[in-house]
Amino acid sequence: MSNLTIDELDKKIYEYKSNLNQVETILERERENIKMNPSKLEDLIKLRDSLKQAIRFHDDVKKFKISNIGFSTNLMTNEDIGRICSCYFESDDKWYTAMVKDVNEKENTATVTFFGLYNIDSNNNEEVNISSLNNKNINAVLSEATLPFKYIKIQEKLSPIELSIGMFVEAIYYEDGLWYQAIIEQISEYGVHIKYLKYTDKEIVSFDSIRLTPELKLKNEDRNKNKKLKNNLEDEMVFKLPDNLKISPADNEQQRLSKKKKAKALKNNHKQKILEKISKEKQDSWLNFVSKAQKNKNGAFSFKRFEGGAKLGSTGEFYDVKPIGKINIDK
Repeated sequence: MSNLTIDELDKKIYEYKSNLNQVETILERERENIKMNPSKLEDLIKLRDSLKQAIRFHDDVKKFKISNIGFSTNLMTNEDIGRICSCYFESDDKWYTAMVKDVNEKENTATVTFFGLYNIDSNNNEEVNISSLNNKNINAVLSEATLPFKYIKIQEKLSPIELSIGMFVEAIYYEDGLWYQAIIEQISEYGVHIKYLKYTDKEIVSFDSIRLTPELKLKNEDRNKNKKLKNNLEDEMVFKLPDNLKISPADNEQQRLSKKKKAKALKNNHKQKILEKISKEKQDSWLNFVSKAQKNKNGAFSFKRFEGGAKLGSTGEFYDVKPIGKINIDK
């Protein structure tokens, strides 16, 4: 997760939007240029799409950070019983993952059960209240606690329509209450069937036991884009013989030979185009890899900077725009 503050994220978003406006202005102007090199146009489009991706990513990071800042202002009801939540403790200034066990609407408090926290005090099996914790280490003293509503944040429940098989998510591991990266294998009425990537354990978890971080949204975007490109390439690789070249029973020998000759030429031409496309895909993939490998100390990848303009395209020409600077997308 990006270590930028909210103000710094706002500044980055503003910079990217300003650069995006410049790139779109150039694109609009260059589209009218009939002599424009196609590779130059393609580079501009890629730069525009990368800026849009950077804006979306930093906006998601900002929203994610805001959602985890401060205390809850929402009232709870009995409908929240059984929901996954995060709970704050003043004693050690930390948030812990738990499940709502009971709600007291009159007192504005709720009892929660923690994941991975166990009561090791055999002489005290009673419920622990936040006011009695003082400076004790809560990891060693409680498995349940009663907290005021403001110290409890209900985890957002994702809708099945937001999810898909093969999607990367973070899921709670109920043994320790921590979030781990996982991949969705199935979605059913019982919940989300996931496999944890690190330990390969499989679980069925509730829809509020998974979340999409900004990094994983970006990862899923790339996955969907690559999948779409692969499907398009596979469709293009299938040679379809035109109806007028299909041999019919009414054709004489000369017509048959003529159709076969034309069909063979079309197949060879189609095969050559596919090979060229595969070669270009590999080249673009390598260039994308190299671009992302140009990281700064914070692990962010960036576009190259040029004095007085942005250098685009294989011709090496300069456009009259301000330097784009760094597109910080943390990986």
